[in-house]
Amino acid sequence: ENKVFMHKEFERLNINCPRTTILDFKSDLTKINHTFPLLIKEPYANHSKGIYLIENINDLIAKAKVIFSYSNYFLVQELINMTKDSRTVVVNGEIVYHYWRSKEKTKEFKTTSTSNGSKLDFTEHLEKNKKIIIDYTNKLGLSQAAYDITFENDDENNPPIVLEVSSSFLLNPIPKKNLLDLPYMSYKNKPVLFGKERAIQMLDFKYNKLNNY
Repeated sequence: ENKVFMHKEFERLNINCPRTTILDFKSDLTKINHTFPLLIKEPYANHSKGIYLIENINDLIAKAKVIFSYSNYFLVQELINMTKDSRTVVVNGEIVYHYWRSKEKTKEFKTTSTSNGSKLDFTEHLEKNKKIIIDYTNKLGLSQAAYDITFENDDENNPPIVLEVSSSFLLNPIPKKNLLDLPYMSYKNKPVLFGKERAIQMLDFKYNKLNNY
């Protein structure tokens, strides 16, 4: 998904998201109106690749030189104080699937990707936040949407912050009890078990969720 188009849509529709600036090779990097540290995202970043923590202006200039060698632009984004986010899937106005990814606090920057050792929690959103997410889906005109959503200070009483939205996604099945409290990679590292249960869940989702709408 092109993140430039996505964030322009968020801004146009007044969807709460991290403050984002699009920079190209003509931009004066020394005049950006962002506080360090911040994030850089490449236009087609995915699965935690193409996302970088930038500590100061020198880091920004150095990373920009590298990115501009293969891309005409990138995104600068404010850094949200959070240790977890939620993958939330909406189909035709209803949240049909959701889980939290929680990362450990470390000195080294890591995203909440399960490949970085995050744990999963399958508790539901607060009702007030479900309504906001569904309202955002209606604004975007999407019948099927997979969100990455977080909250400032991990406080769900704050407004939901939409990090990304996509119409394509994979599901992460709930692991068995003996793996439930471990980093999700412990489950993914059992490829036969994980692959089988993900395939079963995706088929169930396709035929019992999507086809019911």
